[in-house]
Amino acid sequence: MAGVSKWCSVVVVVLALSASACGGGGDGESPFAPGLGDSESEGSSTDEGSASSGSVTGDASELEAAAEAMFEAFVRGDDDAWFDSLSRECREGLGFTAVQSYLDGRRFRISGAGIDLAGMGVSASTVSSFDGSEGEVLLLLSGSDQPFLEEQGQTWVFEDGGWFLDGCSQIEPADQLAGLGSERSAPAELGFVIDADGFLVTLYDTNLDNAQIVADLGGAQAVNGGSLATAQVTVTHTGAEPSIVLGDALRVTFVAGDTVYGEDANCAGSGDGFFDPTVEIARGDSSAFVYICREIDPDDGDGLLLRIESLASGDDWWFSLG
Repeated sequence: MAGVSKWCSVVVVVLALSASACGGGGDGESPFAPGLGDSESEGSSTDEGSASSGSVTGDASELEAAAEAMFEAFVRGDDDAWFDSLSRECREGLGFTAVQSYLDGRRFRISGAGIDLAGMGVSASTVSSFDGSEGEVLLLLSGSDQPFLEEQGQTWVFEDGGWFLDGCSQIEPADQLAGLGSERSAPAELGFVIDADGFLVTLYDTNLDNAQIVADLGGAQAVNGGSLATAQVTVTHTGAEPSIVLGDALRVTFVAGDTVYGEDANCAGSGDGFFDPTVEIARGDSSAFVYICREIDPDDGDGLLLRIESLASGDDWWFSLG
């Protein structure tokens, strides 16, 4: 797991830097509140179509508390709590990876300016334009005299029984992996990472006849005279849900031509070391290095593919195994 965590940290850093720290930093902009050199602040825009609660309204004091708690989460580096403070549309539209990359980039700029983020706090907060379903919050911060986006006023919406920040247009989607492996005719190769609808899947090893490893891990042996093909992967949950059961989100199969090797050809055992669709994985966490195992016709080894299918969208992504 240590290796997986280190790798995931590298991915986050790469995404953050390759997207110019995910927001702002151009000429004339504040490194703490990107875009303040323009007519609008980083968080001033309200995304259209965000769900509100209709006749159900929220309390202004709870709105202030939510905004203060979100900044405190940013200060202490709790990206999970910060992500959960975004509106549903922002969470589902961006995913956790993009938001975490943005926050890493923002902290990097703050640190580079010599500001001790850990020494900052909220001195006061003000709510305006409040109607019970929306409100604008302005925070007064202590610990720095530089302008921060939270001090410019941000729009929040009341939905799902709570208050959520509705301005996320400054966060760029983590699209560096977009499209990789999405075409069967151009599958991803060994060592690559695909973004499968809120899951980062990495292929670390392939073996078209891995009977010994399967046996050592307690897997089933071939029953139809076939070969035990394996693909070793890790899966990282980066979607909007706090946690999710892998099998409720993803379906994994081996494919050769018109032949699909699904659960009926599964040769994985019940112990550790194999992909387990019943495992629940928290957002931001990764599975161990696990084997997906299928008994295949030996003649299907050449051109064999691993398909990762999203059960929510029906989209699929492909790795080359043969």
